[in-house]
Amino acid sequence: MSEQAGTSALQPEMAEFRPFAYFDKHLDCIRVQLRDCSIVEQRKNRIFTVLKAAHGDRSLVGFNIKGVRYMVRQVGLQYGMDLKVCYTLAELMAFIVKAYPAREVQEIAEHFAPMLKTASLDRATIDLNFEAAAA
Repeated sequence: MSEQAGTSALQPEMAEFRPFAYFDKHLDCIRVQLRDCSIVEQRKNRIFTVLKAAHGDRSLVGFNIKGVRYMVRQVGLQYGMDLKVCYTLAELMAFIVKAYPAREVQEIAEHFAPMLKTASLDRATIDLNFEAAAA
């Protein structure tokens, strides 16, 4: 095998970072990361943990939404939510702000809304129904 652009067969080429959002079924949370950097997690309330850059400007680079399936089970029916339906991240954020109208929840959602839109993550589809996929 030949070496190309400074990579060898022993050192695979790394893909370019892309902002991402996914449902972590093991921790029942949605993880969103907008920038490729080392992070520090800071719990803000029972719903949100914000991700800050560990070095440099310490800016907000993402967040985790804790207990997503639990939230939908507990209060989702009031808002027409169903665990068997896929939702966009924007729809889930709107649900959380309605269901938990605390100022800090709204401030975090408003802070990240433009960043999610810029990264096209507001339209990212989140599937909370991991049991159906496993069957």
